[in-house]
Amino acid sequence: MCPILLILRFGVDFFPTGPIQSIDVYYNRIYILREDGLVVLNKTSHERIFSTPIDKGKLLIYDPEFGDLYILTERELLRYLEGSDHLTRIPLRGVRPRRIGVGKGYIYLETPAGYYRLRKGSFFFEKTGSVEVKRWQGGLSEERLHSYPILTPYYYTDNLLNKYPITALCQSGRYLYIGSRLGVEIVNLPSAHRRRLTLGPIDRVVRITDLDTLIAFISQNQISFYSPTADTWFYRSYLHDIVDITNFRNRIYLGTKNGLFTIQSGVTLPILRNPVITITRIGDLLYLYAGSKLSVITPSTDLPQEILTFTGTIRKIAIYNNRLYLGSDRGLFRLDTTEYQELIDPRGYLRFGVDDIIAGDKLYLIASGHLITYQDSFSYLPIGDGTALALGSDRIWVGTRSGLWYYREGMVERSYLLPAIEIYSILSKGRYLWVATEKGLYRLRIG
Repeated sequence: MCPILLILRFGVDFFPTGPIQSIDVYYNRIYILREDGLVVLNKTSHERIFSTPIDKGKLLIYDPEFGDLYILTERELLRYLEGSDHLTRIPLRGVRPRRIGVGKGYIYLETPAGYYRLRKGSFFFEKTGSVEVKRWQGGLSEERLHSYPILTPYYYTDNLLNKYPITALCQSGRYLYIGSRLGVEIVNLPSAHRRRLTLGPIDRVVRITDLDTLIAFISQNQISFYSPTADTWFYRSYLHDIVDITNFRNRIYLGTKNGLFTIQSGVTLPILRNPVITITRIGDLLYLYAGSKLSVITPSTDLPQEILTFTGTIRKIAIYNNRLYLGSDRGLFRLDTTEYQELIDPRGYLRFGVDDIIAGDKLYLIASGHLITYQDSFSYLPIGDGTALALGSDRIWVGTRSGLWYYREGMVERSYLLPAIEIYSILSKGRYLWVATEKGLYRLRIG
C-alpha cells in the first residue's frame, strides 16, 4: 500500500476554530489540535511556526524517537515531520481508537476491540496483545481534571471558561496547558501565574472587515479581532445575528438584525432598532440600509439621516466617479441626488441580484456568480461562480465556490495558494490576503 500524501502550502497561515481537542508539548514546541486544524507554536516565544487544516481531529501525540507528530482523526492517522512539505495519511480501516500511545518502534491504538500497533514508518495496523507504551494520549476525563486543584474555580465560579469549558489538558514540567474554545491558558503550577494564548477566531468566519488598526472577523454571534501591529487576537460576544461592523469617528458601529449599535469605551448603545441589512463606511460618511430606508451618518451628526426609501434589499454600496451605486436583490442602481436609476446589463445577470460590489479603476460586481465590470458600459469576465471581491494593490481578488482567482491587466487567472474550496469573504491588507472559506480562515502572504 502506498502512502497518501497531503501537500502543505508554505507562505499560507491557517487559523482553525472550534474547541481544542488535544495538546502535546515537547522540547521547544507546543502542538495544538482543534476540530478543524493543527497549530504548532514555539514554546518560548509562542510564535506560530506552522498550521494546516485537518478534518475532525481528535488526538495528537509527539514521538521523540523519530521526531514525528501523529494526529488521530475519525478515519485516519496522520504523520507529520517538521520541515517536510506533506502529511502522510494512514487509513484506520474501521479501527476506532480511544487512546494513542508511543513506544519503541511502534505506535499503539487502544480500541474497544483491543490493541493495535503500527510499526513506525509503515502503513499497516496489526492487532497485538503485547503493549509496550511509554506514553499515552487520550480524551479528557473528570478524574484528570480533578487531579489539578487549580482547575476547581473553573467549575465553581462564574468566569469566562464556564461558557467555554476545558476541552484538553497537558502538563509539561511545572507548566499546565489548558485548552478551551478561547485558546490555550498556560499555568505555572508552583506560582499559579497564568498566561493566555489566543490562536485565531472562535467560530467559523463568514465576513472580514478592515477597522484600520484592527481586523474584525465576523461569525453569526461572535466577533474576533486581530491586531496586525501586536500580532494578537481578542474576542467579544455581541448580539445575535451580526450583519457587519465598521469604524467611524473613533467608534465601532455594529449592524445586526436587531438594529444598529455603537461601541465606545467598551459600552454598547443602541442607535436604531430596525434590522440592518447593509452598513458601509465610505470616506467620511457612514451609509446604512435598514427598514427599507437608505440613510447616512455624517461627521456632524450622531443619528442617521434618511436619503431615500428603496423597495428591495440593498446588499452592497460603493462610490465610483463620485456617484453612489447600490447593489441590491433587484439589480444595480445609481443614485442621482435623491432618485435612483436602474442600470440594465445586456445579459440580464443583474436582475437576479448583486452579491458584491467594489470600486477601483472600474466598478466590479458579482451577480449570479458572474464577474462583471462597469465603466459607462458592462463587460463580462470568465468567472461563473464568484462569491466575493477584494481590492488589491495591483489586482482584483475574486473568491469563488471553487477557489481563489484574480483579475489583472485584462486577464483572469487562478491563484494556487488555496485549494478548490468555497470562499465567503476576502480582505487585502498590507502584505497579507485574509480569506474566509468553508474550511476555515486563511492568511496568504502576497507582499
